[in-house]
Amino acid sequence: MPPRKRKHSVEASTSSPSPTPKRQKPKSAKERAADALAESKASIAAMIHNRTESPLLCLPPELRNKIWEYVYGGNVVHITFRSRSDRQLDSALVCKPCTQQMDPRKNRDCCDQNVSTAIFIPFVCKQYFAEASTTFFASNIFGVDECSAFRAFVSSNPGFVARVKQLIIQATHAHFGASWGSALNSASLGYFKSLKGVSLAIPISLRDMRLLQRPDIMHDAQWKAFKVSAVIRAFQQHRLDAEVTTVNLVGMGHFYDWHTGRHKTLDETEVGIINGNIKAQLLEHHARRVSRRGQEE
Repeated sequence: MPPRKRKHSVEASTSSPSPTPKRQKPKSAKERAADALAESKASIAAMIHNRTESPLLCLPPELRNKIWEYVYGGNVVHITFRSRSDRQLDSALVCKPCTQQMDPRKNRDCCDQNVSTAIFIPFVCKQYFAEASTTFFASNIFGVDECSAFRAFVSSNPGFVARVKQLIIQATHAHFGASWGSALNSASLGYFKSLKGVSLAIPISLRDMRLLQRPDIMHDAQWKAFKVSAVIRAFQQHRLDAEVTTVNLVGMGHFYDWHTGRHKTLDETEVGIINGNIKAQLLEHHARRVSRRGQEE
């Protein structure tokens, strides 16, 4: 006898296919505006509740800002970079401000990795995080020693970057123009709208020692090729403070004179003159001119 057919197989063959789920209609502009208004009302209600119930958030804003500065401010934050593929910041180590002279040959010489801590601002509520993060970026000094880390920091969060007041640019590559000349441009530095000071460490190699005899930083052809004049013009869009702005030229590599058979060192007098000239140019303010298309003229 032939095998009997199963009922469910026949029913399955004759049943109609399941209807496809309908695609949700995108919200209109009025609906999106209503959702945003409802969310803002909820945030305002939560903020009012926190001000009346929270012992910390009910304090006056001036006193809360002092507390944020005491807890999260007054440090140096070292920005590191993960890789070129994901374009994300790896970590940000926090250490105490260094008092010694910056040296590009020593990576992060102002702190010990054993005592450095990573950034941690608890997301207790929106108001707490907003106020604490604002104070964190405004009251700390942010240092970078790699171009990739600087670019990632600039593109990380425009709102936070706009509150940074002090930068440490600790260039570690001997070819300053090739590495940092394109990174420190007017567009990238324009994101630092609150910038008041910069500590710039510029490495100089043996072949570039001839620049020490050329004090005209802004117009000399060799200084222009070194990209220092272009970096200075990018910083001139900000009104920098002389007390928190420093420049340090540091010799890189072995300074050995084959003619005399002696090791050469940078002349401190010449270095001091160049450092003073670069700092004087950094302190000059020239407003950045932007065309109607939003491009720098």
